[in-house]
Amino acid sequence: MLPQDVIPIVLGSNIGTTSTALIASLGMRTVARRATIANLAFNAVGVALFLPFMDRFGAFVVRLADAGDVAVALSHLLFNLAVAVIGFAILRPPNDILNPARSKAEPHRR
Repeated sequence: MLPQDVIPIVLGSNIGTTSTALIASLGMRTVARRATIANLAFNAVGVALFLPFMDRFGAFVVRLADAGDVAVALSHLLFNLAVAVIGFAILRPPNDILNPARSKAEPHRR
């Protein structure tokens, strides 16, 4: 397979790997379940945001890397970095949704 064909699978695996944490969190406290749900949501939204640009993203990463295996690893790294930066930029709204009692008790800090 070509690297640009594997990259969507790698990005999709980010969603799949959250299933282990979801199963493990079933017997845990609410905070643990919320954390795993937030992880799933961030990965799923990240993949959904990347889907329209998958061809361009794959071509960019393949041009940037010297070898196919490096391109696959680099795509995984760049995807996770992008999702993390975007996630931190919009962290307050998901926090308000996942933890409504705490967000109402604390004033918004700017």
